[in-house]
Amino acid sequence: MNPKVKRILNYVLSFALAAFFLYIAFRGSDIHAIIESIERAKWGWLLLFIPIALLSHIIRAWRWLYFLEPIKKGIRKRNLFYAVMIGYFFNSILPRFGEVARPYAIKKLEDIPLRTAVGSVIVERFLDLLFLVMLFALSLVFFREEISRAFPTMESWSIVISAASVGVLVFFGFLVFKTDETVVFVHKLNRFVPGKILVKVEELLRKVIDGFKVVHNREKYLVMFLLTLFMWFLYVLQFYVVFYAFNFVSNYGLDLLSALVVMVISSIGIIIPTPGGTGTFHFFCMASLSRLFNIPEGQALGYATSVHAVGYLFLLAAGAIALMLANINIAEAGAAKVEHDA
Repeated sequence: MNPKVKRILNYVLSFALAAFFLYIAFRGSDIHAIIESIERAKWGWLLLFIPIALLSHIIRAWRWLYFLEPIKKGIRKRNLFYAVMIGYFFNSILPRFGEVARPYAIKKLEDIPLRTAVGSVIVERFLDLLFLVMLFALSLVFFREEISRAFPTMESWSIVISAASVGVLVFFGFLVFKTDETVVFVHKLNRFVPGKILVKVEELLRKVIDGFKVVHNREKYLVMFLLTLFMWFLYVLQFYVVFYAFNFVSNYGLDLLSALVVMVISSIGIIIPTPGGTGTFHFFCMASLSRLFNIPEGQALGYATSVHAVGYLFLLAAGAIALMLANINIAEAGAAKVEHDA
């Protein structure tokens, strides 16, 4: 298929999914109840979401430094932060766009090879997926019956995702410690896999190998683990502080553990590729609040809409500022995306 046609179809599908999930989230809802819940929200608590989110992005940039240090010493942390925010900016416009814009930005700012930068982002995303799976398992410890009742297929899917994650982790282990043997094994698959697909797979492997160079720097393991743990705690805290904006703590007894569950289910939802998580976040956040904690749908949708709007506008504004400070224009990043997809 022509790459340009393929990109257009992917974008159309993405916007269609956003529209679909917005429809099922708001279908049959009392719009007046949603508006009233937003109007009654304590905006001081809601806006507290922003500095916590900002800190989480700083931590992400700091963690990324450890992935790239083996490639280049003396990388400036502010450039890493700019690149992270540029990635979020483009992900807010088109799904997965930021996964290319972010490596492109750090390539331009710090002269990091693009393939290495892309590989580091792939490895980083896999690390985050592992943490998400672990946090979902923790959620099941406390809310297994409620989650199984509210989302009948989610537990089954989590088992599949967990098994796949373990499989990928084992494969990555071989790739890191038995690199040559693993590449030879993959190359032998040319008898079973079409040539074009195998070329793409081998290119992906080269990117991942570059991204995993940090794994050989074992003294950084603990630091990276602690940074990741703190970053995910901040994600949970973002949801928790907004509970106070909507009186969910005093009226419904929601706590930090409740915020963990809502964050995890919302994060699973936004794996579905829509622009900035539009639609998917609204649905899964609303559903987790209403089905697990009996929050009225109007209030749950008011919460989901407010969190998404504040987070979305913050990422657009911060990303636009990062683009200006980094002196990168949208056309450049778009060209990098086209080249990557080709």
